Amino acid sequence: MSDYIPNPPNPERDPRNYDRYYEDNSGKGVTLVVGILVAIALAAGLMFFAGSPNERTEQAQLPAQDRTMNPPATPATPATPATPPAAPTRPANPQQ
Repeated sequence: MSDYIPNPPNPERDPRNYDRYYEDNSGKGVTLVVGILVAIALAAGLMFFAGSPNERTEQAQLPAQDRTMNPPATPATPATPATPPAAPTRPANPQQ
């Protein structure tokens, strides 16, 4: 079938330019994303700033009991000294 159209029709009704998934300037996607971000920011702000300032005066306290420190463990065996370097290799047949 040919794409030739002898009398060009109205471009708004041209079946070759039809796209069922394209909506001209709908703006729904951007509105949805911005709405979700605003809802997240609102929920985070409510969680962070909830309550009165008088309730936020608590500080962390030290533990009520003193803790004793155990001395470091002594090794059961004395430390081994470093191994001496290996002797240099000698040729197998020195009489050549």
